Amino acid sequence: MDDEIPGRRDWRTDNLARAVTGLNGVPSPSLRMGDHRQALRDYLLANDLDVANRPVAPKRTWRETLSLGWPGRMAIDLYDAFTLPGDMMTDPNLARELYDGSRNMSPETRQRVLDLSSMGFGAAFRAIRGAAPATRSTGVSAMRGTPHDPASLPQRPFHADYPNLAIRGDGSSTTGLPAAGAAFGSPLTQTIDGAAITAPIIAGRRTVGGPDQGLSLDEVRGLGEALTGRPIRAVPASELPKRARAIYTSEVMPDGTRQRSIAYNRDEPPTALPGTLGHEAGHAVEDFVGILSRGRGINQTGLDRQLRQIYHDSRSSTPGQTRRLAGPEDWGYPASEVPGELMAEAIRVYLLNPNYIKSIAPELAERIRRAVNTHPDLSKHIQFNQGAPLPPGALGAGQERGPEVPHAAPEAWCPPGRLCT
Repeated sequence: MDDEIPGRRDWRTDNLARAVTGLNGVPSPSLRMGDHRQALRDYLLANDLDVANRPVAPKRTWRETLSLGWPGRMAIDLYDAFTLPGDMMTDPNLARELYDGSRNMSPETRQRVLDLSSMGFGAAFRAIRGAAPATRSTGVSAMRGTPHDPASLPQRPFHADYPNLAIRGDGSSTTGLPAAGAAFGSPLTQTIDGAAITAPIIAGRRTVGGPDQGLSLDEVRGLGEALTGRPIRAVPASELPKRARAIYTSEVMPDGTRQRSIAYNRDEPPTALPGTLGHEAGHAVEDFVGILSRGRGINQTGLDRQLRQIYHDSRSSTPGQTRRLAGPEDWGYPASEVPGELMAEAIRVYLLNPNYIKSIAPELAERIRRAVNTHPDLSKHIQFNQGAPLPPGALGAGQERGPEVPHAAPEAWCPPGRLCT
C-alpha cells in the first residue's frame, strides 16, 4: 500500500506538521530524536485530547494514522481534529492532495499550505503544551531584529495622481490659478481611485497638493489598538518569546469570539517604537484579511521578489542591494513563518513610508492597498491613498524631496475611470 512507502512523504506536509503541532522553535525530546510519531503522542497526552479513535480521514482513525509515522498525514488529521479556521478539510480536492502527500501539488494547494503554515498555529500550540487548551486556535507572531526606515525617495508630483483636480491658493500666490477648485492644503475627500475617504487614518495623500504621508507613532498605536480592541501593552522581556521585541496574538475563544493583542518590550527605544508597533500592526492587518479570505491572507503570488527586497531594505545594513537579500530566515524564523513575516514587514513599510513602497514595489503596494481599502472592517480604521510610481527618468535630477508645487488643472476634479460632465 502507498501508506507504507515512506519515500512518498512530502517535505511540504512535513513543514505543515511542524507548523500545526508546534514543533518549530524549541523541539521536544522526541522530535530531537527524529520521532515525529512520539512527539505527536506526547502532545496529545499532555493536552488530554480524546481524539485517538475519531475517524478523521478516509478509512483511517487517529490511532492508525499515528502508527504509520507520517507527519504530513498526522498534521492534516490534527488540523481536522481541532477544526481550525479554513476550508482545507471541506474541499475534497485540497484534502486529497495534502493527505496523499503528492509531490505534484497544484500551485493553488501549495499556496494554501504556505498560507496555513504562516498563520502561527505552531507558536500557539507551543504556548499551551502541557496544559489543557483554553482556545480553539491561536495565532502568535513574534518580531525579531531591528527595523529601520528605508531611504527617502523623490515624491511623485501631486498632479500625476490627481490630474483633474483644480487647486486654488498655495499660501503665497494665486496668480494663474482658477478661482474655483480645491484649496491647497485642504483635506482630500476622495482617494486616487475615486473612493470616499472615510477612515480616521490615511497612509499616503491626505491633503490637496500635499505629499504622501506615513503614520506617526500615535497613529500606529491607535491603529493597533483599534484592530485589537485593547491597549497595546509594554511588558518585560520575560513575557515575550526569546529574542522577540514584540508579539501579536490572535485567539479564538471557546465561545467563538476572537481576542487579539499586541505587546512589546518595555525597554524598546522610543525611536524604534514606530517600526516595532508598525510590524505588529502589519500582522493584525494580515490577520483580518485572513479571516475574511478563510485563512489565505493577502495573496503573495508573484510578489516574492518585491516582498524580499522590501524586507532586506528595511532590515539590513545594505539597502538597495539586489542580490543575496536578507530575509526572515536570517533572523531565525522557520520556513512556515516566512510568508507572514514578509507581508507584515511590507505593511509596516507601507504604513510608515508609503512613497517608498510604491516606488520600489508597486505591485506589492497595489495588492496591499486593494486588500485593505476593500475590506469591510479594515477600511473603517485605515485607508491607503496613493498612485503608481513615475517611470524611471521622469523626475529631473533637481527634483525636491518634499511637498510638490501645486498644479493648476483646467477642469474640476473627476474620479479616475469615470465620465464627468
